[in-house]
Amino acid sequence: MTAPRPVPTPGPVPTAPGPVPTAPGPVPTAPGPVPTPVPPSAVPTPGPVPPGPVPAEPEAVSPVPGPGAVPVEGGAGSGRAPAPVAAFLAAQPREPLDFLTLTEQRAFMRRLSDLNFMRYGLRAEPGVHVTDHLVPTGSGLVRVKAYRPPAATGPLPAHVFLHGGGWWLGSVDELVNDAICRLRCARAGCVVLAVDYPLASEHRF
Repeated sequence: MTAPRPVPTPGPVPTAPGPVPTAPGPVPTAPGPVPTPVPPSAVPTPGPVPPGPVPAEPEAVSPVPGPGAVPVEGGAGSGRAPAPVAAFLAAQPREPLDFLTLTEQRAFMRRLSDLNFMRYGLRAEPGVHVTDHLVPTGSGLVRVKAYRPPAATGPLPAHVFLHGGGWWLGSVDELVNDAICRLRCARAGCVVLAVDYPLASEHRF
């Protein structure tokens, strides 16, 4: 009978091959100190304003210049009306005319219209032949002024002219209306018939 073999005992348990690595180094910081704010006293201030007139704010322009306003010739984008237009607008009535009767208002506006035309209007077209005619209507006779081109013969096309004035004001005898009719007659080569229609409110439209 043989003796039993000895059982081998285990060796020591192997440990980690080396120490556990740590962070590679300290976290880098800013390359330099944080700049401090500049104190207000160190900020340069602008120098003194040189003497001279202070530029004024642009003057607001009203559509109609007030009494005594000096019209200024306007350029592109100036916002001002040309001198003739400004003078024309300044000459218009500034107050309502309701203190006048209807007849007085018409007489006043007729004189003002003729004055404006003589000051600012173009000369009427020469050579046009003008005749007056009374045309019977359901409301009575209505005067019609006929403008015929110079040296025209035979039938011509006709143009009927009704003057402005809101149907209660105006006349075919106003200088501006007469000039308009003469111009259209001469330039278009047609007969212009200017109707002196009855005015409201005496006559119903």
